[in-house]
Amino acid sequence: MNRTVQLTLASVLLVASTRLQALDPSKSIAQYALDAWATREGLPQNSVAALLQTRNGYLWMGTEEGLVRFDGVRFTVYSTRNTRAFRQNRVEALAEGTDGSLWVGTVDGLLRKRGDDFTAYGVTDGLPNETVMALFAESDGSLWIGTQRGGLQRWKDERFVSRFTRAQGLPGDMVTAFAPSRDGSLWVGTDAGLARIREGRVVSRTTMRDGLPANRVNEILEGSDGNLWVATSGGLARVSEGRATVITKGLEFSSINALRQDRGGTLWIGTTRGLSRVRGAAVEALDAAGGPPHGVVVVCLLEDHEGSLWIGTDGDGLLRLRDAPIVTYGKRDGLTKEFVLAVLEDPHGTVWLGTRGGGVNRLKDGRMAALTKRDGLPHDSVSALTQARDGALWIGTGGGGIARLKDGRVRIYKVEDGLSSNLIRVLLEDRHGALWIGTSGGGLDRLDQGRVTVYSTADGLAGDTVVDLCEDRDGALWIGTTTGLSRLRDGTFKTFRETEGLSYAVRALKADPDGTLWIGTSGGGLLRMREGRVSPVTARQGLYDDVVFAILDDGAGNLWMSCNRGIFRVARQELEEFFAGKRAAVTSAAYGESDGMKSAECNGGFQPSGWRGSDGRLWFATIRGVAVVDPRAIRVNREPPPVAFERVIVDGRDLGAGAGQAFAAGSRSIELDYAGLSFVSSERMRFKYRLEGVDTDWTDAGPRRAAYYTGLPPGRYVFRVIASNSDGVWNQTGATLPFSVQPFFWQTLWFYTLAGGLVLLAAATIFQIRVRSLRLREDELKRRVADEMARVRILSGLLPICAWCKKVRDDAGYWKQIEAYVRDHSEAEFTHGICPDCEKGFHQEHGTDGR
Repeated sequence: MNRTVQLTLASVLLVASTRLQALDPSKSIAQYALDAWATREGLPQNSVAALLQTRNGYLWMGTEEGLVRFDGVRFTVYSTRNTRAFRQNRVEALAEGTDGSLWVGTVDGLLRKRGDDFTAYGVTDGLPNETVMALFAESDGSLWIGTQRGGLQRWKDERFVSRFTRAQGLPGDMVTAFAPSRDGSLWVGTDAGLARIREGRVVSRTTMRDGLPANRVNEILEGSDGNLWVATSGGLARVSEGRATVITKGLEFSSINALRQDRGGTLWIGTTRGLSRVRGAAVEALDAAGGPPHGVVVVCLLEDHEGSLWIGTDGDGLLRLRDAPIVTYGKRDGLTKEFVLAVLEDPHGTVWLGTRGGGVNRLKDGRMAALTKRDGLPHDSVSALTQARDGALWIGTGGGGIARLKDGRVRIYKVEDGLSSNLIRVLLEDRHGALWIGTSGGGLDRLDQGRVTVYSTADGLAGDTVVDLCEDRDGALWIGTTTGLSRLRDGTFKTFRETEGLSYAVRALKADPDGTLWIGTSGGGLLRMREGRVSPVTARQGLYDDVVFAILDDGAGNLWMSCNRGIFRVARQELEEFFAGKRAAVTSAAYGESDGMKSAECNGGFQPSGWRGSDGRLWFATIRGVAVVDPRAIRVNREPPPVAFERVIVDGRDLGAGAGQAFAAGSRSIELDYAGLSFVSSERMRFKYRLEGVDTDWTDAGPRRAAYYTGLPPGRYVFRVIASNSDGVWNQTGATLPFSVQPFFWQTLWFYTLAGGLVLLAAATIFQIRVRSLRLREDELKRRVADEMARVRILSGLLPICAWCKKVRDDAGYWKQIEAYVRDHSEAEFTHGICPDCEKGFHQEHGTDGR
């Protein structure tokens, strides 16, 4: 490539910054986080021919098994299996119209998706050929359609209008690509060259005769500097004033399929051999840096709203490159073994990495070099490192004792030289220049002027396996062991165990200038020792994990820690407030594989397992390399995520996601599925929802993307959902979905009105019947009272009675015994007896004495 072409390639990068960031160009291409999706993650098929992100935030892709929608978590497939408009599943092209329509080019016609409805267009509707190869939607609402053998067709005002073929000046009738030009013209790629259309006619053609490396055009890109880049089946060319210049340096590929310029101006090139990046005059290939396997065919490229780069491949699924807060150095960067046990930066800025089985690795200016047993080390497992004040590097090994490296020479100390063990876990040179050596099972050794002194549990040490050492502001030595914590001051050990609040193995120590000692444990969380008092904070109080391998201060008010599940940070202020009883819990920000770690599992029990570099970056040992994070450079995603409804399921039936739906009477179970369309750490998104009229407050759904309601009474409802991205930025507007639940006929207003009227009528009828009954009863009572009163008047009048026999004359003139008369004219009955006077007379008359 000549100088002119190199300068032109560099000028592609000079664009104005936008509010959204592109991939960080300062990183090597291999240091971006690479994510992959294939059929095992939900893709219907592993070839992705087209990519599009619509304005509502969804990612769409065309595959051989249909149209696919992706929300960052779930794939939704539209194909012949579930969509009647599809005649063939293979999708080759995608475009979004100004009205929000999604246009889908297939090998058997053109589809238009508006809302939940699809419309199919074919040859009978005016399409010149059934196979659609390319689509481009203009701002005036028109659509350009490139077909396989029918040339170019334009759609406008709901109909097919102008058409271009060879007869109208196109180089070929297979149209494969489009690119708009800043002057309003349209670049068109065909199988026979490049054409330019302006004001309804073909104004130029460029072919191999004009310098193109091949006539088959796969992609066209007009750069921000006005240069036109053309990807062909024979390579990449820059076209200017009708002449093409072939770019060959670093791009020795048989076919280039895709081009994309990101917001930062970097040019990305998809080829039949992988992905390349052009930055300045440098061309870097992802496959050569340990990215996708060599031979991956990149078919299409897309930069999303958040700055990530999506890669559609032929047979290897969907890939994504994204910026991540953590960069991991591993084998692809030259590390001999990825299992890192210890990390240290020396005063010259060189980073030393102790590995299991790969010796000690030295990282300087991006280049890695190793020192192993072949170079004089006593062992290839390096488990401890410390810097001597004279510039020497002390190296502890897992079986070969210690080594002192200075000026390229190695001096070894083993058990034969007085060490208690050759298994070394931690090294520390104190302020007096003595070297302290923590061993595995041999206790604590002190090397001073060639003489070794051994301390063990017999001398008061908490345990004979020493995992960390630190010196406090007063010069006391703190020793962390697997069975407790010891302090060595003035030759005397003091041990802290369960009675002092230490009931777990120590894994990390950090002494602050104010005398505070931070203690990382294996299961007991983080401990703070201040003025002899130990205070714990654990996962129950918000700590990300109860295992702490390393503790680093970032200089900005945070403590960073490592554990088996990743790296996390907690604000010092929150810790102090928690220990002071001013807050119930702390907040942990955690980082793992989705943030750039190759494995979230960190290493501990060997030191230093974490290091703060002179540039402020934090280094952590992991089982798959060393993870590096720059706290000052962590990007916060300020973009609130769009929120969309995906479907509503009522009693097991999928009703789509249309607003204003009326659900059938008696609907018992309602499921509302929603999505937050942020693709950066989608699994960390959070949602809140509320059903107006039912929920009095927002429901915190966490990462769950569905809400469930049962037994909703008939009525109108509005469901609202809001979402936050992985950095906690909320879309407070969210999305709303109005719907209604239909009543049964007996639950309607007319039924209630009719029923109410019937009830009133029935009540009135019953009342009238009751009144009538009462009146009849009243008349009967009156009659009976009258009869009885009449009888009472007879008895109360003058009764003719015989003075001798006492008979009474009735109204008919007959004489009756008085008992019979009274019985006939009253309710009275008689009983008979004899009074004392009559009894006396009876006895006198009959001459008896009455005994």
